Amino acid sequence: MRQPESSHYTVTHLISGRMDAYSLAVVTALLWLRRRRRKNKTRIWMHHLNTRRPDFGSFSHLFPDLVNHPEKFYNFFRMTNENFKKLVELVGPSIRKINTNYRRAIGTEKRMAIFLRHVVTGESLTSLGYQFRIGKATVHKIVKETSKAIWETLQPQYLPVPDEHQWEEIARTFFEQWNIPNCIGSIDGKHCRLKCPAKAGSLFYNYKGYHSIVLLPIVDANCCFTLIDVGQYGRNSDSSVFTESNMGRSFLCGSLGIPPSREIPNTVTKTPFFLVGDEAFPLKPNIMRPYPRKDLDYPKKVYNYRISRARITVERAFGILAKKFGVLQTSMETSVEVSEAVVKSICVLHNFIQHENSFNYFPSDDVHDATHSHSSNSSLTATRSNRATAEAMAVRDSLKEYFISPGGALEWQDRAIHRNV
Repeated sequence: MRQPESSHYTVTHLISGRMDAYSLAVVTALLWLRRRRRKNKTRIWMHHLNTRRPDFGSFSHLFPDLVNHPEKFYNFFRMTNENFKKLVELVGPSIRKINTNYRRAIGTEKRMAIFLRHVVTGESLTSLGYQFRIGKATVHKIVKETSKAIWETLQPQYLPVPDEHQWEEIARTFFEQWNIPNCIGSIDGKHCRLKCPAKAGSLFYNYKGYHSIVLLPIVDANCCFTLIDVGQYGRNSDSSVFTESNMGRSFLCGSLGIPPSREIPNTVTKTPFFLVGDEAFPLKPNIMRPYPRKDLDYPKKVYNYRISRARITVERAFGILAKKFGVLQTSMETSVEVSEAVVKSICVLHNFIQHENSFNYFPSDDVHDATHSHSSNSSLTATRSNRATAEAMAVRDSLKEYFISPGGALEWQDRAIHRNV
């Protein structure tokens, strides 16, 4: 058999004759060279558009100017320059990359800026890649690594599991600001939209008509997150998400260090420390929900108003979060794992910003007008399980009596009830 004369010599030519060891080796070498040429044609180290990143990239030109204009800086990153510097100082060591002999690494400030622009605007990874002159795969990697680093770095300081003293402080603040005794938080669920994951079926499809994962937080009196659970299927109800989550199981079995029952101010009646939620949650001794909205008498109307008024903190927290981080107003295009990491990171970022600004930094465009949320006529889906115990109903009745007593009544609650009827 004669030797191959060109690269067009293929397996087909050899099959027609007798194949020996030499011919097989030649074919193997030719196929390897062809694959190598194809691979080299499709893969490049850096696209020529991105090689001019230092000259024309968005970060190189815009960031130095934003530093000199605080209002514009806040509008761009949804945090002050001081907050940004401290965030980079805290998280920077976890996301810093080193330069090599082949190329310079993307700096920590630029990595943080890319991540913040993604969560602030909800802009696609492709669009951010063009703006910052970085490949889409690199942008995705930056978002993934930075979101995980933010959670791991900030969570121990800005979203720790409270101890007994901290639970008592939360209850004291709730009583001072929202006039409800022994309350240690408000709870509700928020659906975070995402593109349908592959082969997920209807697991993530919620009753609102889109695919989502559920963010279920406990919120304190200052609209900060105390505990969060992220990632359960959008098809699940708030009640089932709570009871099936590690957070919910720990709360219900009493393993979170919550103090024992305490007397309601100006009374001798003791109640457990409790959460307030809407009708989607079960009535428990440590979870208070409104009375059913049928044939309500005056004391029950007052109770429903006072409970819903305290629950406004979780509604306001959701409003601030969604307004500040536009990624919650779009469908997240990353995987479920990365989407969970992004949601967790923006929750701890929310706490970080609130703490750093002493809980009173509410720019006018961030505040969610939730005054309608405490109306007893809001549309909610009641839970169909977890029948209330006699102890839970007794706690609710004790609070009901307290809210209409001289020591617990508010001077404006009658006007609020008539306004919400």
